[in-house]
Amino acid sequence: MTFNMISKTLFSSLCIVLGLTSVACSSSEPGEEGPAAGSGGSNNADGGCASNGYVAASATYNFSFWSEVLLPNRTQVKSKSILSFDWSAVTVDFLTKPMNPAADVVLVTVALWEITPEEFATKINDDTLGTPAVAAFLETKGQRTSATLSELEPPAGGITEEQKLSFFDIDVYPPGHNFYTFLVGSDLTPGKKTRMIAGIELNADTENTQVIVDNNSTQLDYGVDFSRSQPTLIPAGTANITVDWSGMETTSRGETDPAKLNAAGLPFMKRSITEVRVGRYTQTEDELKQREAVLKIDDLADATFTASVESGATLDLSTLKDPSGNAFTGIDSSHTWILALINTDSNNPAPWYLTFLNACD
Repeated sequence: MTFNMISKTLFSSLCIVLGLTSVACSSSEPGEEGPAAGSGGSNNADGGCASNGYVAASATYNFSFWSEVLLPNRTQVKSKSILSFDWSAVTVDFLTKPMNPAADVVLVTVALWEITPEEFATKINDDTLGTPAVAAFLETKGQRTSATLSELEPPAGGITEEQKLSFFDIDVYPPGHNFYTFLVGSDLTPGKKTRMIAGIELNADTENTQVIVDNNSTQLDYGVDFSRSQPTLIPAGTANITVDWSGMETTSRGETDPAKLNAAGLPFMKRSITEVRVGRYTQTEDELKQREAVLKIDDLADATFTASVESGATLDLSTLKDPSGNAFTGIDSSHTWILALINTDSNNPAPWYLTFLNACD
């Protein structure tokens, strides 16, 4: 993700895809062991039916996804000035999802990064961005489409206007080694559900103090490859299916073993999965594998069942519920089903793992 430059990532296993295969739970925590091999049926080894209700996640059948994100225009602004921000023109987010610039925005953030735009891009795509040098926020309550710097405040509370402007001093934060972002988001947690990002740079030769955010402030190109995917086979009408991803986990941030990488090609760090989701679709698998559908996979579901992962690396699908509290009762053969493992703390909005679920006997 950049300002006036391109950042390209090969998600060697697809930012929206996973595969469940034969890898057993070799690194389970105490008390997290899956069913023993051969106990009351078979698991999903070699693409077979998980008739014993146990599915071991594996990187073997992951898909690949690459993305190219750019912020083509860094808005040049005057140093030490009260900036104004306007996002009324944002009607489609950078994932091409339609949005209402007022109702769908609950938090806006301005952030200072003491790194180069190129470093910012690399860290965004590697999911290692961390936190900015300083940031200020405004909760818009879904009722605003503009704001001024005076209205945004840091998490610790109000600071004087002089202190606020000191973070926009070109002599202290010269362009090239420092830059700013303005984020428009649909979640009250900073950095979550970001819909659009604008790049900002201080410039001694401009009097401009206005930052206009529009549909072109962030641009995304991407490609997806489903050619190596295999569906995960589970019994129809059975909710008591245990999914176990402990065999994929690692404790090394320098992990390079393909079997220990998430969909983005990054280490599948232990205790990183925070949510398990199953979606039901009226579209066919082939339709959902199309490039245009991949980043809208949540919106296309006609039913979604989720559960939070409080600890460990396993979850029984019978604990999943839809937004109305209805329990997941298993899959059928008349719909298309997708299982996703998600790290909601990740900068990347795509699942770490995703697989199609097919019914079997």
